[in-house]
Amino acid sequence: IVKRKTLEMLPTAADNISKLQQICASSAKKLMTLGQEWEKHRIPLLEKYRTLRNVKLNRKAKCKQMIEEMRKRKEEMQNMLQDLKNKQEKARLLEEELKKLPKNINRNLY
Repeated sequence: IVKRKTLEMLPTAADNISKLQQICASSAKKLMTLGQEWEKHRIPLLEKYRTLRNVKLNRKAKCKQMIEEMRKRKEEMQNMLQDLKNKQEKARLLEEELKKLPKNINRNLY
């Protein structure tokens, strides 16, 4: 089938070559137009993508910073809690010592 069609086109080869060149030229022109149209859509999409990516990266950095701050605060709270326990224990011991002291000492002797 292909061979037969090729043989039918052979007598008008010059016309067929010029038609093929026109078809190729129009296809190339259409491809260039589509490429330009794609670029018109691509550029804003890339800008939006980059903006969203930067927002995401900034958000991740902020979250990491907040997590680090929370860890520091938790450590401070644990230290404060330990200090509080130590001071309560010291206060309890001093109270016990105070209760053991005699109550009838004349303060004028000091």
